[in-house]
Amino acid sequence: MIHQPEFLPWTGLFLKMAACDVFVFLDNVQYLRRSYQNRNRIKNRDGQQWLTVPLKRAPREQRIMDMNIDVSKDWQQSHVSALKGSYKSAAYYKEVWPLLEPAYEKQWSSLVDLDCFLTESITHGLGLNPRFVRASELNIKGVKAERILNICLELKANRYISGMGGKTYLDEKDFQKHDVEIVYIPPFEMQYQQLCPEKEFMAGLSIIDYLFNRGIGEVRQTLIQLAQQHLSHGKLSVHA
Repeated sequence: MIHQPEFLPWTGLFLKMAACDVFVFLDNVQYLRRSYQNRNRIKNRDGQQWLTVPLKRAPREQRIMDMNIDVSKDWQQSHVSALKGSYKSAAYYKEVWPLLEPAYEKQWSSLVDLDCFLTESITHGLGLNPRFVRASELNIKGVKAERILNICLELKANRYISGMGGKTYLDEKDFQKHDVEIVYIPPFEMQYQQLCPEKEFMAGLSIIDYLFNRGIGEVRQTLIQLAQQHLSHGKLSVHA
């Protein structure tokens, strides 16, 4: 699995994590403005709220690995207040908060370091154990599909886990020629009981909303079951 680093990613990324042995943070590509690389959404009493990590100004072509956090902004205290205000009454707050708290007690300058730390903390908290690699640590050439294939070959992979978007740019014949199977995991529909039930269900939030509401055990079991279903060509759909 190869994916750009994101801040507190949504549940779908961790589904792919449950299906892979090695996860590569694609950190040496261009940073995408207004993406999920430095922000994500949670649910609160007013609806949704963005948690955003402020960044220093940078050239448009700046790579993700070179993006720096604006340490002059008190973003960490703002996030902690928002998270506790939204989830302190959640059933699994005490179980889940320790996965996030260390990130808010440390000073960060690099966005990619923060993103990777949080993603790895949540992954390990879920009991998932892929090996994490940063693309910048590999001496890989090529762009887009060629880069993806070359990373797979460098890591001696025989299977590549991809979202459905990969169908638009991956050269499947080239992967087949190198005996690398592509497994596409489509978007999946998932609903669970959220706080503030008077507000309509909000999909696509950070995985932490699911974790605070349903707990590590249920989320882990759901992700593993869905990954196994898809790898055996089952249908991805769950209502919890």
